[in-house]
Amino acid sequence: GGRRLLQLFNRARDIPAAVLREFARLVRPGGTVLVTQRDDLFGERAFGESLRSLVDAGVFADFAVTEPNPYLPNNPDFGSELQVIYAVLTVS
Repeated sequence: GGRRLLQLFNRARDIPAAVLREFARLVRPGGTVLVTQRDDLFGERAFGESLRSLVDAGVFADFAVTEPNPYLPNNPDFGSELQVIYAVLTVS
């Protein structure tokens, strides 16, 4: 069993490592987990370092992150001030 792809478009301010570990458990080896994080929180929460530690622990085989992209385009509450980073993780 297991899924090939699991995606989370994050509306929470933080994604705990335990949640990402659970996603890895739900997805087959070689499958993909796709999550987003606002660019202002990516650095503030050291999200890249968290992803690296999960790779080092063998939870994920690898990961890639995008450059910041528009966050809720055309939404007057957010404008262009906030952007989102996509993180693509490959399950070990």
